[in-house]
Amino acid sequence: MIVTAFCAKKGINLKTYYYRLRKVREQCVEAKPAIVPVAIHSATSDIRIEKNGLQISLPADVSTETLIRLIHELY
Repeated sequence: MIVTAFCAKKGINLKTYYYRLRKVREQCVEAKPAIVPVAIHSATSDIRIEKNGLQISLPADVSTETLIRLIHELY
């Protein structure tokens, strides 16, 4: 639905709609994204990947590079 039809259906003045839209956008721009620290704990169990009935089990200490290459090959 286009904006003019939406405003007409809801009884909203078109200028009011765009004013409120601008205010919402300004608030979104002013909001600072939160930086959340992430703690990565070493895995204690094996890694298991399943896709289309294929199952691959890898040791928990498999290198990141090997794991990434494997996932790229699967997808």
